[in-house]
Amino acid sequence: MLAYLAKLRKGDGLFSHTDQSEPHWGRGSGWVAAGMTEILLDLPSGALGDAVVAGYRKQMDGLLKVQLGTGTDPRA
Repeated sequence: MLAYLAKLRKGDGLFSHTDQSEPHWGRGSGWVAAGMTEILLDLPSGALGDAVVAGYRKQMDGLLKVQLGTGTDPRA
C-alpha cells in the first residue's frame, strides 16, 4: 500500500492508473480505498499504520471535493 501511495497518488489525494497518467483512476481508487480499509483493520499502530491512515484520510478528503451530492464526479 505504501508503494501505491508513493507512486500512484496525485497531490489531491486521488490515484492515477500509472505514475505517468493524468486522468484519475476512478474504479481503481475505490479498490485502493477498500484495500486500505482492510489493511487498517489488521495493521498495528506505529509508523506504517500511521502512514496508511494518513494516505486514507488524504484520499477521502480528495474524493469529497470531487463528488456531487448524488455521489457522482462533477467532471464527468
